[in-house]
Amino acid sequence: MKTHILVTAFILIVILVANSCSSDIYHENNKTADSQNQTTFYPKEVDSVLYNPYMGWVPWAHTAESYAEQPFRLVMASITWKELEPEKGQFDFEGIEKKNNFDHWKSKGVKIILQFNMDYPDNEKHMDIPDWLYSEIGEQGTWYNYRNENTKMGFSPDYKNKKLIENHKSLISKFAERYDKDPGVFMILIGSCGHWGEWHTTYIEDEKAAGRFPTIEYSNQYVQHYIDYFRNKPLSMRYPSEIGAKNHLGLFNNAFGSYDQTQKWFLDWALYGHTDGYNPGYTHPPMPNFWLDAPSGGEFGYYPGLQWLEDSAMTETLRQARETHISWLGPCCPVQIEVGDRLQPNIDKMMKTMGYRFVIKSVTHATSVKAGGMLNISMDWLNRGVAPFYFEWPIELSLADSSGKIVAKSTTNDDITTILPSEEPTNFTPSLKIPSNLPEGQYKLCVAILDPETNTPGIQLAIDGKRSDGRYSLSTVDVINDNVYTPTKLTTLTPTKQTNTAPNVTANSASYATPYTTSYTTSTSTPAKTTSTATSITLGFVVESTPSVTPTKTTIIYTTPAQNNTTKATPSNTKGSDTVKKYKTILFTLNSKLFRINGIDYIMDATPIIYHNRMLIPVRYISEATGAEVTWIKSQKSVVVKTANKEIKLWIGKNTALINGKTVKIDTNDASVSPIIVNPGRTMLPLRFITENLGYDVEWQARLKTAKLTST
Repeated sequence: MKTHILVTAFILIVILVANSCSSDIYHENNKTADSQNQTTFYPKEVDSVLYNPYMGWVPWAHTAESYAEQPFRLVMASITWKELEPEKGQFDFEGIEKKNNFDHWKSKGVKIILQFNMDYPDNEKHMDIPDWLYSEIGEQGTWYNYRNENTKMGFSPDYKNKKLIENHKSLISKFAERYDKDPGVFMILIGSCGHWGEWHTTYIEDEKAAGRFPTIEYSNQYVQHYIDYFRNKPLSMRYPSEIGAKNHLGLFNNAFGSYDQTQKWFLDWALYGHTDGYNPGYTHPPMPNFWLDAPSGGEFGYYPGLQWLEDSAMTETLRQARETHISWLGPCCPVQIEVGDRLQPNIDKMMKTMGYRFVIKSVTHATSVKAGGMLNISMDWLNRGVAPFYFEWPIELSLADSSGKIVAKSTTNDDITTILPSEEPTNFTPSLKIPSNLPEGQYKLCVAILDPETNTPGIQLAIDGKRSDGRYSLSTVDVINDNVYTPTKLTTLTPTKQTNTAPNVTANSASYATPYTTSYTTSTSTPAKTTSTATSITLGFVVESTPSVTPTKTTIIYTTPAQNNTTKATPSNTKGSDTVKKYKTILFTLNSKLFRINGIDYIMDATPIIYHNRMLIPVRYISEATGAEVTWIKSQKSVVVKTANKEIKLWIGKNTALINGKTVKIDTNDASVSPIIVNPGRTMLPLRFITENLGYDVEWQARLKTAKLTST
């Protein structure tokens, strides 16, 4: 009898140990959660060069076929007034398009960047406005021959002339009528004024000359013509300006590669604002986040520009690409270099840096789905490039059978323009309808980004699995032929083993929720032994819709009862309520991810920074620390901070705010202080301005580099 008991006990122990090992293996791999019928697939990222739309090298449209060697998806067409309107009211669009090979480029899927010019310096005396216009403006302007070298010659009209401005408005209206809805045209560079449309008249040294670049009173009128008539194309300017910031224009840098010119006359101006000799006493405001609204472009400075691709220059060249968030470069670019040249590795590095570079990090869905039901999917996307994609092209999901034939497909409502350059993934949660008559079997889930012009895959992804039709094969799913089906819920709890930290949990709700309590088994460790106990857990909700321009999502953070003064919990305010708890003291420390509320430390995912000698804090944590409700308005690039009796509205890059509808300056001593966005897409607000207006006293503790907030 004793032997029988011992044998039975031994068998039970073996079973328990086996189950324990099986559990350990599950937690280590965590690829398939059988209890939830879920599988997660991690596509392999690739390092190849991708020649995608709306980015890369940009040769001349009229001559590229004769000299371009490197692959390209964009061309540049520079058009003078003399070419476009040789006789008043008669526009030679056909001649312009023939010269620049519009039909040829459209047939190849190559998009066109357009720029209109009135003054294009050359090595001979000439004029780029038509004779009839020269007569109408009373021949007012300046003929120039820079330093009598006969290399930079031309005519610069008097940009203040009323007739010139009136005729320019008429011309731009016709220009937009022709190209604003033309799918073959990518974007418009606002040229018009200055040499080459670059908004300077360097070759006119006489400051009193009629053809000198005008003050903003006049130059803004030329810009406004583009803004009024081009409603569908991205617009870009040479330099940061108030009108550019107000209308969300892009910028282009014609001295890319040169540290002195790019840092001083582009990056610093974009970040901090600038003054110039054409507008004495006036400071142009900064445009630090211009690239979020419209493309950043340019060309290498100092022809042929290949010096910026030498090994010795590449560190700086790549830095400029990252910090200017550049999408395209040309016409001065290495497109004429033969493929395989000694510079090819560095040309490829630039191509893999410029623009956008989409990666699917993970795909999670049910392992099986019933015909007639919905396959719910969670996808994490990354952008390894330096810029967004600027058009709302749809994502297509599809199923392929064993022969590769697409048997089901649909597009999602996800917005790929929100996949910003960041190490933090953008999560989409689309669904795919499974046809009720689909035969039972195993299918491949495929994904593509569709070009709306052709309704076919239009963007290459930096992952393995590309099919011949341009789609990408991802994971497998079993289809069960049964018309009755309840979709699998994606919200799952995955406790980590033997750790004091909270388990990872994802949720797809995008609204505030009331914390609730649940129980699970967690492991706690001590130096002496490891024990397993049942613990009650409070859920805190962190809303991530306001601090970034990524899609709205909610992360649930699980917290254990405090055993020390550091926790990953969020402060337990009820946001948006009429009565918001105000904490007595709050501490934020420069370059520290910890912030303290009433003696308890909480963890941030971004640190406070100093910008223009002012401390800026991630808006998410201002909200959590003060209990205010925060809303991000993507279309306006604005943040609204709201309590029961106060509403504060701020805009990215704008130095004024609205407090209960009244306009106030954010900082009366420094006009450059404004909200900004920093990697990975975090919105930073001026701490003192926000918290003092929410009823806190702010004390700066210099030795500790800490801001202490005390409720009043």
